[in-house]
Amino acid sequence: MAAQPPVPSPPRASETASNDGFAAFAANAGDAGTPPTVPAGNSATPPANPTGSAAAQPSAKRPRMKLIAAIIAVLVVLAGTGFGLAARKLEWIGPRTVPTVRYRTAAEVSRELEAKGFLVKKKQMFNALGKGKCLGLVGVKAGDRLPKGTTVTVIESMGPGVPEGTVGSEPSKAETALLKMGVKVVEHEVVSEHPGKVAVTMPADGEPVRDTDDGIHIGVGITGDGIPVEIAGMDKDEAKTKLQQQGFDVTLKPRFSSRKNLGKIVRADPGIGVRTSETNVTLYYGVDASKRYDVVGTSIPDRGSDKFMTNTVALAGKYCTDGGDCLTLGPGQTDPNPSGLVLDGKGSSDFFD
Repeated sequence: MAAQPPVPSPPRASETASNDGFAAFAANAGDAGTPPTVPAGNSATPPANPTGSAAAQPSAKRPRMKLIAAIIAVLVVLAGTGFGLAARKLEWIGPRTVPTVRYRTAAEVSRELEAKGFLVKKKQMFNALGKGKCLGLVGVKAGDRLPKGTTVTVIESMGPGVPEGTVGSEPSKAETALLKMGVKVVEHEVVSEHPGKVAVTMPADGEPVRDTDDGIHIGVGITGDGIPVEIAGMDKDEAKTKLQQQGFDVTLKPRFSSRKNLGKIVRADPGIGVRTSETNVTLYYGVDASKRYDVVGTSIPDRGSDKFMTNTVALAGKYCTDGGDCLTLGPGQTDPNPSGLVLDGKGSSDFFD
């Protein structure tokens, strides 16, 4: 009987697992065309592959996967670009998005709102933030979608100042609001017709703080003898009549002042709001340069036609531009009588300077 060729045994389970593991490793190897080395002593061999397709399969799959991934990435980018263009087109023909305002100036925010098709209004407020900063928007917030042509109000900081309505308010309420201005607040007691209320402020009600080191001063009304603070800013003739009715002997004198205080009381001696039993008082009212000789007084000496000021002390005071630049003129020699002036506290060696 002829000998039969040996029949190969089917692979054992462990060998099948080993080959599956090889295929998985090959598919993820750094070099897909090079099969890993079978460890020595392992009798398992890969199944025969006459066509060589098993060895080539991992190498062919990876480039195809890379190509598919690249195509997907390009499609995602194109889709994103298209979405962005579509969003911008919708922004142009549909509702507009309100921009962010934090850490920006009111001018910057206004320009962006106008560029988006909004109408812009500005509202100014005193605030501790620097002048020109954007404090927020009225009735809307960043991210809101609004139709083109919608009016948006931008709140702009004017820097620290005294909000209108401070005079006449409760002192505790006023102090709470003023401390938010970021400058010191000093309280004083002043004789007033409205005790227990804020009777006066410096700077005045509705005015900005020009000297941040000096801060804000508020006068809280008390009862007592003296010239009430309500006399300040009153018409000179009305103030004189009112004080005379209260038993004061009143003298009126002119003093240089700003345009808004022409003909109004700007100072008094004894001081306005100061407790005193003195009944002889001098009220100073504001005038401009046309009344300069009434302020300083003049005399014409026998030796010539030049006029000499006889009351230079009347020029004493603090003078400021609208921009806040100030200089102070103070009395010079005070013994026996005030004469001459001192600029910003700096003395002069010349008596006639």
